[in-house]
Amino acid sequence: MASWRRARRRAGGADARRATDHLDVEAREVLVAGLERFRGVGLVVSHDRALLDRIAGYTVRVHDGGARISRGSYSDTKCAWEAEEREHHSKYEALKNQRATLVRRLADKRRLAMSAESEANAGTRKRMKFRGDHDATCITAVVFNVLHLPVPDFAIMALHLLGQTVSGLMLLILGMALRSSAVSATLGRASSLVPTLLIKLALSPLIVLVLGRIFKLPALALHATTVEAAMPPQLFTLIVADRFNLDTENLAVAVAVLTSLSFLTVPLVNQVMT
Repeated sequence: MASWRRARRRAGGADARRATDHLDVEAREVLVAGLERFRGVGLVVSHDRALLDRIAGYTVRVHDGGARISRGSYSDTKCAWEAEEREHHSKYEALKNQRATLVRRLADKRRLAMSAESEANAGTRKRMKFRGDHDATCITAVVFNVLHLPVPDFAIMALHLLGQTVSGLMLLILGMALRSSAVSATLGRASSLVPTLLIKLALSPLIVLVLGRIFKLPALALHATTVEAAMPPQLFTLIVADRFNLDTENLAVAVAVLTSLSFLTVPLVNQVMT
């Protein structure tokens, strides 16, 4: 202890951290043994790890602007700190890799969505490109009708046969558009169908009836027009929806529901008009 005090006096008392630097082996052992027998509370700041491992019961680590006290010698606490830092680093690397994976997946999904949208737009443009064919067909029919041009019998027969297949093809399109997932999803939000049902099955015939009375249509014409307005939408709407890349699945469900309910509403409208 005396040697320690002399060493401190020679150092001017300014460097208490190097308490064992000026002691020989025996004096150092005496000092350490005295500190080990000490039962009070003391603070030791030293670079001598062997000394800290022998006398320290707690270790204070000053790191990242804070201080943390751990029970145990310096070496044990240092091992725990290093293991904790390795664990934090491992978690950081795992989170970084996970973020990179999510970013890649998001980019892939965006590319797929853009590709699908591009293909859909290309299909719509392609279908719209040839819509003039239907206009030409309609204009040709009007010209033949106005000018009273003769139409060959084989053409009339072919057109008649094609017309007979329209209803079957439309029903086939309706059945192909009806998917169980779309039916479940649409019926799950049945409230979205209520405006469609009210407008087509109730409001439409009412508007036609009022307008027919305003314009004083004949009774038979008013009756037929009102019943026609109460009919469900034709399956041709599915063709239009598919041509313009609309939601054909939900439309198919709406057409099926409207057609089913029309078995009740159309006779009711007919009875009211009668």
